[in-house]
Amino acid sequence: MDVLLVTLRREDLGKAATENMRLTAQKIGCWLGFFRDGTLNWRDLKERLQAAREVEAAAAARAAPRAAIAPPAAAAAAAPVPAAADASECVVCLEKPPESALLPCGHRCVCETCADAVRSARPPVCPLCRANVQGACRIFI
Repeated sequence: MDVLLVTLRREDLGKAATENMRLTAQKIGCWLGFFRDGTLNWRDLKERLQAAREVEAAAAARAAPRAAIAPPAAAAAAAPVPAAADASECVVCLEKPPESALLPCGHRCVCETCADAVRSARPPVCPLCRANVQGACRIFI
């Protein structure tokens, strides 16, 4: 089983971040643990991610025939916006705004603190697409 491990210091997180992370972890079935050394470890379970992808693929397969019937203008208007494209919070700490793009995939999904944690993880992988991360670039909008 592949496990994503991101380690952050509690001091780097806001008080609300840890509660948001706990609630999100509970909702999506991730394991979240605090350890005596003051670090927060986030491990996501591959089986649950795979099950979620299968459910998503089945839903997309059911929606495909309906999309073929809809006129092109309606299909474009009904197209879902990817969650990461309009994210207003970091996908790791769920508190700070995402201000770093991971390279080479280009996902702007993590704050600067969490970008450092993702890059220092072994192996460093994007939390959205699981691509290997070679670096991060701060984005100014």
